[in-house]
Amino acid sequence: DDRTHQVKVQGSYTFPFQLTASVSANYRSGAPRTRYGWFDSYGRPELFLTTRGAEGRSPSLFQADLHVGYPIAVGPVTINALIDLFNVFNSQDAVVVDNRYSFNQADNDSPTPTNARYGLGRQFQEPRTLRIGLRASF
Repeated sequence: DDRTHQVKVQGSYTFPFQLTASVSANYRSGAPRTRYGWFDSYGRPELFLTTRGAEGRSPSLFQADLHVGYPIAVGPVTINALIDLFNVFNSQDAVVVDNRYSFNQADNDSPTPTNARYGLGRQFQEPRTLRIGLRASF
């Protein structure tokens, strides 16, 4: 997970009428990609076929989240109405890229990958999600 650049920004503001709004955003540059070859004795990709990063980098990742909260006093208890919106821009870039070049040790020297999913995403960012909730404080 060697990502050369990582930036995180967070900010919040409480309005005079007690509404609180906050934003959190983060950016991570892509991780280096290396071609992995199959090793029959272990039954999994264990061999480095190229040097680290020789296959380029995975996509850069960006995500922004929003939060809004409003306190409501009910006697000695404060009820906070909350709304959270995760992944505001609905980014769904690949978090993990398939670097397995082959599934057979004899195919490690093939001029083209024998893994049809080579270079494609295996795991992606979670889609936009809305969460609505109540929190009681006393």
